[in-house]
Amino acid sequence: MGTALNRELGVEGDPFTAERIVKDGFDVPRFALLIAEVDGKAAGYAMYHAAYDSDLAAAAVRLVDLYVEGSVRRLGVGRALMRAMARETVRGGARTLEWGMHERNEKALAFYRALGAGGGSVRTLELKDDELSLLAGAIPAAPTARKGSR
Repeated sequence: MGTALNRELGVEGDPFTAERIVKDGFDVPRFALLIAEVDGKAAGYAMYHAAYDSDLAAAAVRLVDLYVEGSVRRLGVGRALMRAMARETVRGGARTLEWGMHERNEKALAFYRALGAGGGSVRTLELKDDELSLLAGAIPAAPTARKGSR
């Protein structure tokens, strides 16, 4: 389902493998999952992790992915997953459930607005792969040419 979500959003590659999910979700838990079922079959998921909201000085939960299989959309699966996320957030003592979304995903925006979500003046930026390693000093910077000096 993670790969299906990436494809819908135009994200290249297939990073989701069974080995990666086991390692990152269970061996050294970096995220948690809620799985929605319809007629005994996985129909959607919410991937999340603990976070901290420095604006509130309080615990938060960060929703990373929300996905519902196309064949069961509009049946309340997404709303049920978000309700379960809200319960997990409150149960864990966090004061805020936060997430980002791809700007082009108008259907997602309408869905979240219908749940009562609003605000969000923060823009999410990222460093990844080579850019992250470069900043961390793991990859030496490429030399730059200078004019006028020998």
